[in-house]
Amino acid sequence: MSRPKISEHRDNMDEYDTVFIGFPIWWYVAPTIINTFLENYDFGEKKIILFATSGRSGMGATNENLKSSCPNAQLCHGHVFREDAKLEELRAWVDSLKL
Repeated sequence: MSRPKISEHRDNMDEYDTVFIGFPIWWYVAPTIINTFLENYDFGEKKIILFATSGRSGMGATNENLKSSCPNAQLCHGHVFREDAKLEELRAWVDSLKL
């Protein structure tokens, strides 16, 4: 599978316990750059919370497809926001996570 390059590497990823990763979902699949990102860091015991934007697709098997790119992380099931999502929806979702 192809892996696009990432232009910059974060040097302080070890400072985070929880990482939010957002992307557009295409036909129930995350773009391969998300795999590249996950494979370029040691997420160890970190919690990864996915979210996506989409006009129609849901998350599908996104978590299952990304798990091999961050095997030791706690990969949380993501949420899809539609194009007409309101700020209140985003806030309610973040609040529901109880971080």
